[in-house]
Amino acid sequence: MKDAEIIDLVERLRIMQEKANALATQQLELTQQLEAAFKKAHDLHEQILREQNDTGGEA
Repeated sequence: MKDAEIIDLVERLRIMQEKANALATQQLELTQQLEAAFKKAHDLHEQILREQNDTGGEA
């Protein structure tokens, strides 16, 4: 393999690593958003249950 080919491959690998890092960051952000949405849904569900309990099931 020629030096130019090796340099090209290394550069392509570096670019792929940058893309992989960006995707991992995006995945983390989406996971955090999903966790926040589940927490909000859980909190709203608990609030509805409390209101139903307070009103005798008519919330």
